[in-house]
Amino acid sequence: MTLGRALLDFPLPEGLTVVDHTIKNTDMATCSVPYILPAAPQTAFDNVAHFVDAELAAIIEMFREEMGQAASICSTKPPMEQHLHLRYSVPPSKCYIEASREGMANMYVMPLPARFPPEDSRSMWSKFMLLAQCRKPGINHERAANVGLVFCETMTQKDGLVLRARTEVLEQLRASMLLPGAFTYFRKLRNFSFMVTTPAASLQKLRSAQPTPLCRALFLGDVPQASQSHGELFERLDKWVIANSDAQKMFNPQQCRALALEALTEAGPVVVQGPPGTGKSHLIACGLLPQIIKRGGRILVLCNSNVAVDSIAEKVLGSPDSAPGSNYASAKLRCLRVGFEKKVSQKVQLAKWFRKENGFHDELRNGHKSVVFTTLHNASAKHEEFQAGNFDVLILDEAGQIEDMKLFILVQKLPNLKKVILVGDHKQLQPYVSDGVREQGYGRSTMERLISCEPFRAPGEDSSALGHPFDYIMLEEQHRMPPTVRNVVSQLFYGSKLRDGPNILMKYSQPGQTPKQTVVAFDLSFGATEFNPFQRSLENSDEAAITKMIYDCLLKAAGSSYTTRDICVLSPYNRHKNRLRTVLVGIPEADWAKWENLDTDVTMDSSMDSKTAAVRNIDTVDKFQGSEREVVIINTVTGGSTRASAGSGQETIKRANDPHFINVAMSRCKGMLVLIGKLTQLGGSWQVIMEILQQQVQAQSKEADVLVIPCGSMEDARKGVEAVFASMATTREGRSLEGPNAKRLRAEI
Repeated sequence: MTLGRALLDFPLPEGLTVVDHTIKNTDMATCSVPYILPAAPQTAFDNVAHFVDAELAAIIEMFREEMGQAASICSTKPPMEQHLHLRYSVPPSKCYIEASREGMANMYVMPLPARFPPEDSRSMWSKFMLLAQCRKPGINHERAANVGLVFCETMTQKDGLVLRARTEVLEQLRASMLLPGAFTYFRKLRNFSFMVTTPAASLQKLRSAQPTPLCRALFLGDVPQASQSHGELFERLDKWVIANSDAQKMFNPQQCRALALEALTEAGPVVVQGPPGTGKSHLIACGLLPQIIKRGGRILVLCNSNVAVDSIAEKVLGSPDSAPGSNYASAKLRCLRVGFEKKVSQKVQLAKWFRKENGFHDELRNGHKSVVFTTLHNASAKHEEFQAGNFDVLILDEAGQIEDMKLFILVQKLPNLKKVILVGDHKQLQPYVSDGVREQGYGRSTMERLISCEPFRAPGEDSSALGHPFDYIMLEEQHRMPPTVRNVVSQLFYGSKLRDGPNILMKYSQPGQTPKQTVVAFDLSFGATEFNPFQRSLENSDEAAITKMIYDCLLKAAGSSYTTRDICVLSPYNRHKNRLRTVLVGIPEADWAKWENLDTDVTMDSSMDSKTAAVRNIDTVDKFQGSEREVVIINTVTGGSTRASAGSGQETIKRANDPHFINVAMSRCKGMLVLIGKLTQLGGSWQVIMEILQQQVQAQSKEADVLVIPCGSMEDARKGVEAVFASMATTREGRSLEGPNAKRLRAEI
């Protein structure tokens, strides 16, 4: 029997938003009790209302789950000064309540409360759900009474503190606040920013809408019948490739098949799965765009972030005008970039592509331009402007990371779209949902839902010829990872289908041009993990110390050509990321919040100072999908003993064992991969990785490029680091060739 409660006021009546629902139906007694969600469809939804209700229910449950976890961490302990909170230590001069409707009310309080920690005066509080606590006079300072959950509508000098909650909660809060000698605390539970609430509100308005043909194909199962087998699909696509032989001059066989699939799909979804380093951006910039432009299409290219958008745009700018004998001419003269000018890269601005939202229609209408680049959020928020562009093709990059809901809203608001090309990889990072919601089957992207259907056996064929109910192409030739890293990633996540491109084969066929150790695994059996209950996050000081030794050797060893721009250090946990920034770069703990607010839309280039580049390269893996670095150092943090309070346990270990995290983290590597953690103890995918690495060690000679170092103490780790760097290949005069500037160094010799 499923433990939980039914969703009240659901389906949401007109005028009741997901925020209103959460305020009205969530309190201290129920916020720890999950909602029972409708079953998540595995392939398609019944109708638009079914889709909207399922997505809104998942959002409400995610809000509830995250608030419940945060409230349980706060418990009934009053916050200390270093904990983020608001505080009234004397009764406010103004505190009154105005009833609204359905038992809800607003409370207006002046003056503003004191902020803690004092140095965190810029922290935002508006649009947050808060836990209100009160410590009455004469009561034990170690305990505070939890009054209830309140929503902060706004907090400004002009309006004061404006709270919204059920009337009885605000009345109890007001009585507590006005007690002489009482202390009142407000603690953050969950942010309800416009990035979350705006899509939900848009979704509600579409509940009774008629689905567009493209919406029916993507979400309601109205897709063309697939090929009976992979062989049949490839035969059909290869006929097109043979008839369009110029494609073979610029693209590998699977990329050619992807171009064929797009050309042969008149309307509906086209899905291209691109594992790490397989040339997704090259395919979009140099193949799909020219191909669609040539036949007169208008294309909207979207990514989740400005950096990702400009990465593809810069690929177009860097493409040759045309390959010899090829009809794939560069699209650079046909492109525009729309959005916030400050977020657009310098290269794109110098190309004079940038236009404001209302400044691109004439150029599309007269045929001078055919392609518009922008972010998914911008296209959705200003859909009227983009609807007027009459786009017929949508290309969505990193589609495996895009929520169903966001794509649904966009497709419904751009009814002229005939085709959507989903390019991404559902084996890498997924759309964000909380753990409990994901366990109930939610949080899959449209891309994953389309290609993860159960395969079927074609009549008269054995299991090796399984067909698929939806035709898609997976790119298989990778151009980034060393062969040893590719082998692990390919076996673990892609059914051993990935193979090395010509650039990789050439690079690693020349002995001595790369480090002897491509993969180094420090398999620890010592050290404890610390769990911070207020951040609900982990850190491991021993892993940070080992990382420091390796990091310093990479930067400071004689002849090393590495810089802080070449080395990224990845962790599953925010707190450990911050600890690494302190240990490796010297960022004081008091400044952690300052460095959290770095603009992720700023491209890391040569103009960025070394310290900022170092901090940007020490992060959680979520920030690095789509990026690559010469050296990747992964800290797993968890495993074995954990000095932690109740509630850390398996829930936090899941993140380090998440195969999507592991896949993205390992596959960022261009030259050297370093693994640090209790790798054997962690089990799961890490156990498989260690088995593959051990097999490679046993199969190779003394020149093996894999080194597994069991470490029972910090001294073992120190000796291991010394051994690794003592064995690195060096040129004459002692200069190392392991860095990205090795070619330049060789030229100088």
